[in-house]
Amino acid sequence: MLGLGEGVTALPPDQLISAVLRAPVDLLWNGGIGTYVKATTQVQADAGDRSNDAVRVDASELRARVVGEGGNLGLTEEARVEYALGGGLVNTDFIDNSAGVDTSDHEVNIKILLDGVVRDGELSPADRGRLLMEMTGEVGDLVLKHNYEQNRALAASRAQAAQMLHVHARYIRKLERDGRVDRRLDVLPGDKEIAAAQEMLASGLPDDPYLRRVLTSYFPVPLRERYAGRMGAHRLHREIITTEVINDMVDRSGTTFAFRLNEETGASVPDITAAWLVARHVFDMAGFWAQVEALDGQVDTSVQILLWLEGRKLTERAARWLLDNRRPPFDIQATIDFLADGVLAVGSGLPKLLTGSDLTGFDERRDAFTSRGVPLGLAERTAAMVPAYSAFDIVDIAARTRRPVEETAEVYFDLADRLQITRLRDRITALPRDDRWNTMARAALREDLYSAHAALAADVLEVTGPGSPDQRLAAWVQRNDPAVRRAGQTLTEIWQTDRFTVATLSVAVRAVRTLVAASALPG
Repeated sequence: MLGLGEGVTALPPDQLISAVLRAPVDLLWNGGIGTYVKATTQVQADAGDRSNDAVRVDASELRARVVGEGGNLGLTEEARVEYALGGGLVNTDFIDNSAGVDTSDHEVNIKILLDGVVRDGELSPADRGRLLMEMTGEVGDLVLKHNYEQNRALAASRAQAAQMLHVHARYIRKLERDGRVDRRLDVLPGDKEIAAAQEMLASGLPDDPYLRRVLTSYFPVPLRERYAGRMGAHRLHREIITTEVINDMVDRSGTTFAFRLNEETGASVPDITAAWLVARHVFDMAGFWAQVEALDGQVDTSVQILLWLEGRKLTERAARWLLDNRRPPFDIQATIDFLADGVLAVGSGLPKLLTGSDLTGFDERRDAFTSRGVPLGLAERTAAMVPAYSAFDIVDIAARTRRPVEETAEVYFDLADRLQITRLRDRITALPRDDRWNTMARAALREDLYSAHAALAADVLEVTGPGSPDQRLAAWVQRNDPAVRRAGQTLTEIWQTDRFTVATLSVAVRAVRTLVAASALPG
């Protein structure tokens, strides 16, 4: 098992420990104190642990598939990087050890809550002790849920590492400027959330009534049932809400989510968080995540990561829509109430509302998921997330034009097919995202197209009478015939060149925009 020669029947302790570290196993669990693995580029002194110099091995010598950190600093940071680049799976130590900190966090906050209950004579000290013991299992479950979500976030980050490299580089620079990390000491980015948490804590967002549920759900069920009324007076209630919300947002939407949306929109972290909370609720992402998590052990992990990333893309686009189309700070519950029913109506109508390439794309995505073991219902839900993003525009248009959501959705998706908007959107989505400026240009084109599409749908609904989508579009085309022919000619020339760059696609989006402008001209 240790790969020793057949004639080796005894070893000095130091050599035996080194052999154990190099064993070809599934899991190497470091439960000791000290640094046992260094990078090949490092000397023993770099590990800063002279007592283990004799047993320490290089990362390239590890043959375990996974390294688990039960202690602290079992590997140097450079060794973790080298091992991971060689195909090993390893977290930094504070991730594998986060359960201890998380448990202590729950313990302290539970005791703060119960101290007031005991002081007021509602609970005896003996009953307090029994209640704490009773909640041990549930606190363990809450902590392990956080561990699961943290590791899922890291797995998703790994899957997107190459395309997000330029974002990570900018984020590290910002963290350095803000004094959050020391590149030399930390080697890798250290804190995933502290800057966001501090900005949110200083805002009014933790006091939003919508987030009261976050505070109560933090505590185990016996406390929710008996002392929910006291939780608002907990002296750390704002900190608990902030930590829970920021952790959830980072775990679900990635370590750079708030940073990227701030770069793109200029919105503050509290406003970005509020938009994310609305999107999370309106699209029932909690239900979606539960469905994906239920596939643990049933499908390959890479399939789950793909599903999570599709959900992440929907919530990110929806949050960006809110930041672009609503004046912050906005009331979370009121925004949910405005959007929820209409989004549900659009979502339940897909894919019957889709036509042409939108429908073809839906079918292809659904079949790709089912072929990899995803249940049909979940495959359809995930496949519908691309067109589901348009639900916010559809609900907004329906409210402005005073038309039913279903009628608005029919016109919207019919326009997408007949004016080749879907085809254009797919070409924009295929543009490279290899640096910041290409990424921003791609996002700007996509958002311009969605905006033009929404304006066209609203115009068709406002200037035409009752009828089928075909009849309404025909009437609208007749009304705007010169502009439609000009735009059609431009788009045809672009399709014929078969060269789809930022330049050509910008012209294509401009052609769609001219239709909006032409319709507004006086008759």
